[in-house]
Amino acid sequence: MSNLPQNESDDSDLEGLPPSVRHYVYEGPDHFSRIFRLEKDRCLRSMPNAFETPINPDTATGSLRTKVEAETEINEYFVLSIDPGTFKRVIPHISSSEFCARKSRLVIKMPNPVHNQVGIALHDAMKLALVPMRLHKMVFGWGTVNVDMGNGREKQADMGWGPRRRPPRTPKRPTVVLEVGLSESHRRLFHDMETWLNPHKGNVRMALSIKVVRNRPRFTIEKWVWDATNRIPSKVQGIVLKKNETGQITSSGEDLMIPFKDIFLREPEISREKDIIINTGELQAIAEIAWEIQFEDEDEDED
Repeated sequence: MSNLPQNESDDSDLEGLPPSVRHYVYEGPDHFSRIFRLEKDRCLRSMPNAFETPINPDTATGSLRTKVEAETEINEYFVLSIDPGTFKRVIPHISSSEFCARKSRLVIKMPNPVHNQVGIALHDAMKLALVPMRLHKMVFGWGTVNVDMGNGREKQADMGWGPRRRPPRTPKRPTVVLEVGLSESHRRLFHDMETWLNPHKGNVRMALSIKVVRNRPRFTIEKWVWDATNRIPSKVQGIVLKKNETGQITSSGEDLMIPFKDIFLREPEISREKDIIINTGELQAIAEIAWEIQFEDEDEDED
């Protein structure tokens, strides 16, 4: 009898992946390196500045891709069949991924500069907000670390945070996580939030999602918590930043607030300990980092 949570199948790790996602079988480290390079190149070519240049041949099929095909077929993920022993022994920590031992399957989200820099920028903003509380050195970062989800599943976030000093008998894992996606589907986003927040899986206190639209400067950050009554993730805050043709940036939503207890697993004890606030100015700076990376080639061409 399966011990998977109710209503969850062995294929839940594939939830929300686009139909065009490619599947491979692991054949050794050299083979994996070739796959990784191919998929990384495919993902980077799906960035919007690639559409302003002549479409290159698809190196996997040898066929020419149209702009529409590029927008609909290219995605951030690929899937690798690999047995648990080999996964533990030879696969390095690479970007964010999800491993299902029961299916000997690894879902990999390709790393790109937007993921990396947005995660670093939010981490820096978080630490800066903790400086007045004198707690900026009391938080661990959890980027590219496998977290045990139970039932032979492991998952990595793009970034995560948790206290250095944990309450007794508290598992060592992040308490708040971040997932960054480039035009990620709502189904995949919901899967990620459910996996992290579900008390029987990731059991984090809060999950943040950042969605960067591929072909225009639009940046959305959302805050999610677990709805224990309905047993689903619940979005409790959304902030959207956009830049128009003249370079003006507008934002909707309030400052991002992360409750103190969700990071440190305790209530504030002295007056300087407060909820963590990342204001819209800081969020705008993070969005501009993402847009600079996305559209830097276009800016260079204009010069």
